[in-house]
Amino acid sequence: MEKKLLLTVVGQTATGKTNLALQLAEKLIDQGFKKVLLLSADSKQVFAGLEILTGADIPTGFQQLKNDHFPYPYFQKTNRSIELHGIACVPGEAEWSVAHFQKLFQLLWQTIDEKTALIVVGGTGLYHQQIFNPATTVMIEPNKQLRKKLELRSLAELQTKLKKAWTARWEKMNHSDRNNPRRLIRALELARAKLPTRSPIICRPVVQFGLQLPLKVLQAKIAKRVDDRIEQGVMAQVKQFEFHHPKPDLQAKASLGYSEINHYLNGELPLEKLKEAWVLAEFKYAKRQQTWWKKQTQIEWFKTDQENLEEKAWKIIVPRLK
Repeated sequence: MEKKLLLTVVGQTATGKTNLALQLAEKLIDQGFKKVLLLSADSKQVFAGLEILTGADIPTGFQQLKNDHFPYPYFQKTNRSIELHGIACVPGEAEWSVAHFQKLFQLLWQTIDEKTALIVVGGTGLYHQQIFNPATTVMIEPNKQLRKKLELRSLAELQTKLKKAWTARWEKMNHSDRNNPRRLIRALELARAKLPTRSPIICRPVVQFGLQLPLKVLQAKIAKRVDDRIEQGVMAQVKQFEFHHPKPDLQAKASLGYSEINHYLNGELPLEKLKEAWVLAEFKYAKRQQTWWKKQTQIEWFKTDQENLEEKAWKIIVPRLK
């Protein structure tokens, strides 16, 4: 039976997940793997044109490639068989959901063998969940005709429709989802659809690593990262993105910091207030991530600032390679 290596690196924002994943990828290549694929499990870093805002850091030495046999562009390290997928790979006006991520994951999974490793890295918990406990509904394709009709409806009308069409789903929704037209439309779409005859591939990660930091340390790192992104030119990036993509309800514009920067650019928010609001939004998101990941008992947790993190993680992997 073919044995494939799947690792995941999870945790809150700003904890160094990508750095650890890249370090482990280098070690796997040195160990004799012919290729290592990294897949970003982040719901906003997929959008091209907002790389600074979303923290979609392209590591030094990586160049973007396009392949006629692969649906999305990806990055490859020069003179090293390490690829980075799921970063800046769809246009700003595109939609991206857990279903898109699941399809990308399965596409990569089907291309690897026992000498190619796949590392999934990122903090969107639902994406990781779809790897080892996929929902059948992710295989249901969007109904574009139905969506066009529903997009003309008001929020109240969508809510009423879902209450009647799928009461159980409505009752399970939280306040945020009940007031999110995109989520309501998808639920109505699923209510009308037939379940697919095929099921998604179920995969079990060989090892799941988690990175964490004390909340005070994490908040300081988030604040520094916001300052760094401002220095890197995030204001100009958002301004350019807004110019090329003026439609207000794009999914990409839900990225943390986008609305605050727009208020600043429109003269509605001073710089210091922008920073405070952006840091607060990132920190609240990190706390929600922490709540979600704490429920996952199968993860090997490490503190990001501990010594020899890479070596300690590698010692856990080595026995699984035999």
